[in-house]
Amino acid sequence: MKTVVDRSRTQFGKPVYHERFFEFSKDSGFLPRSCLAYRPQTKGKVESVANLMNRLKVYNNEFDTLDDLDEIIRKFNEEINNEVSQATNKTPRELFDEEQKYLNPLPKQDIFIDYLNLRPIKRKVTTDSMVSIEGRKYSVPPQYINNFVFYQTRNDLIDIYDENHILICSYNKSEKMLNYHKESQHYKEIAKVAFKNHPNIIEKVCELNLSMYDKL
Repeated sequence: MKTVVDRSRTQFGKPVYHERFFEFSKDSGFLPRSCLAYRPQTKGKVESVANLMNRLKVYNNEFDTLDDLDEIIRKFNEEINNEVSQATNKTPRELFDEEQKYLNPLPKQDIFIDYLNLRPIKRKVTTDSMVSIEGRKYSVPPQYINNFVFYQTRNDLIDIYDENHILICSYNKSEKMLNYHKESQHYKEIAKVAFKNHPNIIEKVCELNLSMYDKL
């Protein structure tokens, strides 16, 4: 998945791990190991989950409330955790008990807070000169289209930087889906490219479109 690898492992090449994830793994005291896609011999636990989902299908329409569903899941968990595995000849519960002595304690909570709030997060600028941040889109100048930028959150403020960590623009966190930086006139710069043969209508187009975006 893209939050873990930038390029997947193949028979002919090693994986390229997502830079921020790899830093997080080192700070947390573990190193990731990538498996080949669609190869159950190296990731049997993942394939087993697919089989378990098929076993759950028989419960379709067999419950009326969330409490009923919780009870089904509780009994199902109890059942599969006590089933003997053909591969290990042990139950998951037995193996989990054995694994305890090899598990490291979780890192201090400060590490998670640091990664969530303090370290810049990398984003690629889309063709509409926007970057996605926490489910919302924010504009940057059009010269960054198809390039990578970084953002950092501080309370309710979002700072967006270029690859040299020079501040591009700042936003207050917004509930709107589309957020164009009106003071920097990002949208007007984009419109100049789209309407280069009709420069006399750029102002009207920007005013009309931005007013519609404000309603989204």
